[in-house]
Amino acid sequence: MKRPSLAISGLFLSTALGAMTMALSAPAARAAEAAAPTSGEDNLLSDVVVTATRQVDTVSRIPLSITAVTQRALDQQGIHDLVDLQRTVPSLTISDQAGTDLITIRGIGSQLGAATTGMFLDDTNLTKRGQAGVAPTNGSPAPPLFDLERVEVLRGPQGTLFGGSSEGGTVRFITPQASVTRYSGYALAQGSTTHHGAASYKGGFAIGGPIVQDKLGFRTAIFAARAGGWIDNIDPYTGKTYRVDSNRQNEESIRLQLLWKPTERLSVGWSVYASATHSSDTSAYTLPMASTTDIAASGLIPASVLALGWGGVSPLCIRYTGTAAVPLSTSAGTGVPCTTPGLTFIYPAHPWGPYNTKPYERVTEAPTATSPFLSELQTSALTFDYEFDHMSVKSITSWLADEEKRQTYDTSVVSSVFKGYPQQLFNDPCWNCNLGYGNFRPKNRRHGITQELRFASDPSAPHFSWVGGVYYALMNQAGQTVNWEDMERVGRVLTGLPAIARYGVAEQFEIQSRVLQWQRDVEIAAYGEVNIHVTDKLRAIAGIRVSRVTYNYYELLDGLTKVQYSPTVENGGIVQGGISASPVTPKFSLQYQMTDNDQVYVTAAKGFRPGGINSPLTVATCGPALAQFGLTVNDIPAGYDPDQVWSYEVGGKSRLFGNRLQVNVAVYDIEWSKLQTTLNVNSLGCGIPWVQNVGTARSRGVDFEASARLFKGFVLSAAISYDKAYYTSDALGPRPANGTAATVFAAKGQLLGVRPWNISANAQYNFNVMGKYDAYIRSDATYVPKYDVAQFGLTGYSPDSSFRNKTFLVNARFGVVIDKMDVNLFVNNLLESRDGTPTGGRSGCSAASGPACTVFTNYNPLFTLNTFRPREIGLQAAYRF
Repeated sequence: MKRPSLAISGLFLSTALGAMTMALSAPAARAAEAAAPTSGEDNLLSDVVVTATRQVDTVSRIPLSITAVTQRALDQQGIHDLVDLQRTVPSLTISDQAGTDLITIRGIGSQLGAATTGMFLDDTNLTKRGQAGVAPTNGSPAPPLFDLERVEVLRGPQGTLFGGSSEGGTVRFITPQASVTRYSGYALAQGSTTHHGAASYKGGFAIGGPIVQDKLGFRTAIFAARAGGWIDNIDPYTGKTYRVDSNRQNEESIRLQLLWKPTERLSVGWSVYASATHSSDTSAYTLPMASTTDIAASGLIPASVLALGWGGVSPLCIRYTGTAAVPLSTSAGTGVPCTTPGLTFIYPAHPWGPYNTKPYERVTEAPTATSPFLSELQTSALTFDYEFDHMSVKSITSWLADEEKRQTYDTSVVSSVFKGYPQQLFNDPCWNCNLGYGNFRPKNRRHGITQELRFASDPSAPHFSWVGGVYYALMNQAGQTVNWEDMERVGRVLTGLPAIARYGVAEQFEIQSRVLQWQRDVEIAAYGEVNIHVTDKLRAIAGIRVSRVTYNYYELLDGLTKVQYSPTVENGGIVQGGISASPVTPKFSLQYQMTDNDQVYVTAAKGFRPGGINSPLTVATCGPALAQFGLTVNDIPAGYDPDQVWSYEVGGKSRLFGNRLQVNVAVYDIEWSKLQTTLNVNSLGCGIPWVQNVGTARSRGVDFEASARLFKGFVLSAAISYDKAYYTSDALGPRPANGTAATVFAAKGQLLGVRPWNISANAQYNFNVMGKYDAYIRSDATYVPKYDVAQFGLTGYSPDSSFRNKTFLVNARFGVVIDKMDVNLFVNNLLESRDGTPTGGRSGCSAASGPACTVFTNYNPLFTLNTFRPREIGLQAAYRF
């Protein structure tokens, strides 16, 4: 895929030509009316105009739980991406994947399979299906938050107007459109420094207006940002720093739009967009660790394993049956004798640590052991709008392509100390002088087209209005995950034999496993929604969408752990199949508009997401782990069905006390059936997940937003959400073919791991400086209490990390508005919070040991913490005309 940075250099010409045309053809128009900066005193929730219902209206008049944030508000609140946006939007949770985002709204979210939240750039659908397997590249690519009209977050299922994978809600990025009548522009420059880290910069420029007055217009925007890193990669034994400020990130984007109005009724638009996000490393750092010297005494190794008297026996010579470990005469699957003279193995003791790391230092295995990530997105759209006397028709044809690449180093070399790997593995003088023992290299590419034909009645019709259309989408996706290992050295260490004798291959670096996937998604749908004004105050809304979704899948597996180098259907190396469904998603709503500023509404809506096919597990990788649950790889379901939600919502919006207070509140109950859940056994080396329909769940909660002008110049706003999402039936694993009972992976009543509370508030005071300049001071704070993400009984449970600690973040800003320029000094993470939850410790807990997890299969002594960027101080200037 062509890098957007190259596209930027090519499209600079269009920007220059557009600006030149503007200067030559319309000097008078440059002084056309421009929107004056909006002060905080006017910045109430009701002011934002949205198109969430495919018609133009304000937030306060739509019977829908929605938050809309303008570009001005994004700049003033220091919101750089979707992860920042969740601080101010109720019931929104973002799991950042360094350029792609896994989104949960009102407790409806998922790590694998089809997405649960729709994502749109204008009318182009960016929503992406997750890639299965190890180290997947999941999530939808999100554009940088620059030169946007607004971001709309729609809460609750939006299956009627936005289709599949919007069962939790929809996020829309709305860009300013090209104009044929007036000129406008926006420029942003920002520089900052980070405590413990490097400097950051961002800048962008957007301009648009008529090329031919009233006939042809353009808008173009260019943006680039460099976020300085603050994590140092170090060697814990020598104290040497391998890489300073390793986790830097770069973003680029460019957009060009043209609008042609050949007649008063017909408009033709064309846009092209490209963006790229590159992260050089992860942002987690290593916590200090005391020395561990006696593994046997610590109780980390089950007594049944210690009783085997491991001297000189490779761990690869052990097979687990239930909870017992059985020694083998030959290494499994190789015929190589298990006894290897001359090797000293780790049991019963091995010194490890101490690591006296400081904040923002990460222990790394090698100078090059980083985990970079690249996400690229390109879209193009062609639109036709025609206005008839009593209705309008719009055609949207979109093309989309994106690519994601990442590299994740295999850190099992650390935790393997506690699983029986020999001490010699770590005494090898060259253990850290190359790329490490192994790394995952997943990448994912997608391309496709969407076509929508939309019809809408005259929105000013007094008693009856409607919108409807047909939709078609074809998406092709290809994914690859490769796990490379230094098989020559590992083979010699573990068995004393060269790779050709141990594994049957002579290459030093060899593919331990490779997974190639091809996916094809097709969606065809027809939808419609009607609005009936029963009385002047009462409105009834009804909508329905009928869809046909088809998903085809082809996968090829090979490599050492996949057993074969010549994959076939017979040996399980080639997997293919398809699944289809015809979901129907209705919506019903009643709205009572008591006054122009006050309304209540009730809504019942259905949402869905498509099903899919699992990446198969192999006996070599997961057979022993599955055997603990009475399962074989053949018991794992080949695919999973669509799931669906029914949402019931009661809400109200009101403007009180002479337009001084705006309050929006919604209470909801979401019933989730045939729940697509990610399962894995996560023990004995099998961490590969699969997706399975596991019964039912419920999400109940409340969203609250308020903005109040307490006195002249002072505005206080708050957003609070509470959500309780839990299983309403047991989540059962696969049913073994031998007829034994299925394992309960999550019991009825267990939580889904969604944060229950999210509390944010901001205050802004506007005042005058020197009698002629508007100034403001604002502060933004977000607080999330501690909560559990996995309870005992779930496969992901670990007593050391199955929770999220409380987080508290405060930002502050002082700004002056000089004509059309807003210049402000900001401090992000004012209190330098390092709130967060360490990852590491125990996993694979035995059911018999209970929540205390006294018996487990894996232990990683390296605890890492991913937290906020340290205190950042900077200067920002924004210019609008």
